[in-house]
Amino acid sequence: MALVLRVGTTADVFTEPFATTLATALEHHFGPGMHLQGQSEDEGWHSTELGWSWWQMLQDRAAVLLGPEATPHLSSMPAWRGVFLPKTVEIGELSGIPGDEAAICIASLTSLMRELGAVATAIGVLFTVQACEALAAKYDNDDLCDDDPELQTLAQLGIGAHVATERGQPLWVIK
Repeated sequence: MALVLRVGTTADVFTEPFATTLATALEHHFGPGMHLQGQSEDEGWHSTELGWSWWQMLQDRAAVLLGPEATPHLSSMPAWRGVFLPKTVEIGELSGIPGDEAAICIASLTSLMRELGAVATAIGVLFTVQACEALAAKYDNDDLCDDDPELQTLAQLGIGAHVATERGQPLWVIK
């Protein structure tokens, strides 16, 4: 099963009426200004499909390189249902949303950007959007598509984090 990262509104990621209910709940708990309502003009950004286990591989590599306490926002996010909000927020989860029983893990996009920059530096790659796109393009090849899963995940997550920051929109982690 694949993991896809998305940047966009709740309606870009979920179906109605849950999308509107979720947007309202997020704004209630974390305040306005996150571009949650409606649909994005371009339907948002999404990553290439990543192996579900690749997320954990990136988290494990970050912990080895920097120590587990250095990447709390990255480390806290499971690979199936969460969101990095374009705000400074504490790590947690939002549950009890009408229309869905599963909790949504919450972390900060702002903190994630710092953490990913540190991981990229420790690995020895740049953390600009252009560098992330170039790294992702390297693996857009049938011969390399299964190589270096943690680097592929870092590249896609980096692109998504940059896009989300630029747009002021959430970065969704959806299995």
